[in-house]
Amino acid sequence: MTEAEETKFYQNLGRQIRAGTKPPELNRPIVCRECGPVWSMQPAAILSDSCFWCGNRFAGRPIPRPPISPEMQKILQEIGSFNRKEPVKKSAGFVGSKFL
Repeated sequence: MTEAEETKFYQNLGRQIRAGTKPPELNRPIVCRECGPVWSMQPAAILSDSCFWCGNRFAGRPIPRPPISPEMQKILQEIGSFNRKEPVKKSAGFVGSKFL
């Protein structure tokens, strides 16, 4: 993928996320410490410190939720609450970048 194609890909992804629509590329359910259960592209970690949806949470926009597996339920019980309105961390994925 060229740099221009990658930029276009992430801009399109950002538009869909801001609209509260689950892009087809986000097909793995994870638990974000900030947002709770969300869709992601992350191949391994089921628990993440931030996600593509953190910007929506902070702005009060919709976040589509995946079904909660028993493994995710266990993680949610361990981390306690989520869905906070705290400022999004600067290191939170692409939040605050030119893509979102």
